[in-house]
Amino acid sequence: GSGIAATVGFEAALALIPLALAWRRGISLRALGFVAPASWWSVLGIWLATYLVLVAYAVLLAVLGGAGIDVSRFEGGNPVPIPSGAPPGVVLALGATVVLVAPVAEELYFRAFLFRAARPRLGVLAAALLSGALFAVFHANLAVLLPFTLVGALFAWRSEEHTSELQSQSTIS
Repeated sequence: GSGIAATVGFEAALALIPLALAWRRGISLRALGFVAPASWWSVLGIWLATYLVLVAYAVLLAVLGGAGIDVSRFEGGNPVPIPSGAPPGVVLALGATVVLVAPVAEELYFRAFLFRAARPRLGVLAAALLSGALFAVFHANLAVLLPFTLVGALFAWRSEEHTSELQSQSTIS
């Protein structure tokens, strides 16, 4: 019960921080990336690239494990912490948080906030890698450190591509 409430509250705070800062600075939701993409093909490409990263990571671990290297600390995923004997309502609340709230909150924080703040200072590639690495560290699981860094960097790159599309559309209009 209280762990679930803390998880929901934390994810909500993660989303509200960048939203509050954006509102305070007069940054619109559109500027944060809340618009339909100009091309759904690029979204499909990022989705496929994400799965490619995860499959490549699994293959890498299998190859290293087959070579006799202990990769047990890098196996497994990022499991949802469902308490033993949790009532269905608690499981449903946690599931909704993990599936609906967390992705939006994490995108807001790591891409709309951190990546966009680091991009002018570090450049697109370094900011994307930094955002991805912080996204991975945030999950506090060694097993997902490398793949989540790459996935987070892909999402940041897509965010940059999307921002460029928006800027070119507003220049044309």
